[in-house]
Amino acid sequence: MSNYEMGFICGFITVFVLIAVITALRRKRGVKIEYDERQLIARNAAYKYSFFTLIIYCILCGMLDVLSINWAILSVQMFLGIFISVTVCVVICIYKDA
Repeated sequence: MSNYEMGFICGFITVFVLIAVITALRRKRGVKIEYDERQLIARNAAYKYSFFTLIIYCILCGMLDVLSINWAILSVQMFLGIFISVTVCVVICIYKDA
């Protein structure tokens, strides 16, 4: 296994351990976040737009691949699609105060 793969695996494990610790601490303290109906509707709309953004992006990448237009390697294309989708969700949630 190369150093790159070991670093990736260590980073991945670190993130999951950190999330587990934060979740355990929140449960122990009894912190529960409640949203009103307007925030839930806005957040669901943001999820919907984010999902459709990712679907359209994947279709466009697939069409470019069929046409033999390789503008980036496949892993970069897919991570960029995820980042664009998450950015759409975050911007909509911030804009609609969800």
